[in-house]
Amino acid sequence: MSMLLGKGALKDLNPVTTAGSMQVKVNFARTVEGNKDLSDDAIREQLYTRAGGIRYGTARLIDYPAQYDDIIYRFADFNAGMYSSRNAAFQSQLADLSGQKLDLDGDLLSYDKNAEAIDFETQSLKAMLAFGATNDISSWTVHRNSRREKDENFEETASWKEVRAAWEKKTGKKPAYAIMPDVKLNSPKLMKTRSTSWFANSVKTHYQACRSRN
Repeated sequence: MSMLLGKGALKDLNPVTTAGSMQVKVNFARTVEGNKDLSDDAIREQLYTRAGGIRYGTARLIDYPAQYDDIIYRFADFNAGMYSSRNAAFQSQLADLSGQKLDLDGDLLSYDKNAEAIDFETQSLKAMLAFGATNDISSWTVHRNSRREKDENFEETASWKEVRAAWEKKTGKKPAYAIMPDVKLNSPKLMKTRSTSWFANSVKTHYQACRSRN
């Protein structure tokens, strides 16, 4: 289950920041109601119980709003990060509009090991800024919008709305809400390079098998 942490960092699992059978981040578990004032040790102790693993793992998997039409995108998000499937679709549309090759990894910004955004202009952010410059969206607004990429409310930003509208106008097609993030998984435990797509499809296969037993 260690492959559930995310963003291909299987070799970087850290017992200080993640714990339990589903390798949930301690910082995430602290956001669950009633845990704000608990110590890391107290939260970690809960995560290592069966009940805690299920509680926090399930919360991490489904307890956030997203308009996904297939549960596979939630499995992908568990591995690559919340809203990565949605954001990868946004990156794909942005790449089409800009003519730039962008990593469709679901991250518009760069993050440190504690999942805090760092002050670095990714290729996706540069493409957002360039799009904004030609579509009357200020640099300040673009930066503010990008900081909401891990939130449902990113869908209310000018950047999200204008990119999707421009892409629909250009192609005559309805823009996809989500696509599979393109993230490679690297680990000495894996015989060959895997991906978030492999992970999500594997989990969905097991999920469907479990459901078919009922």
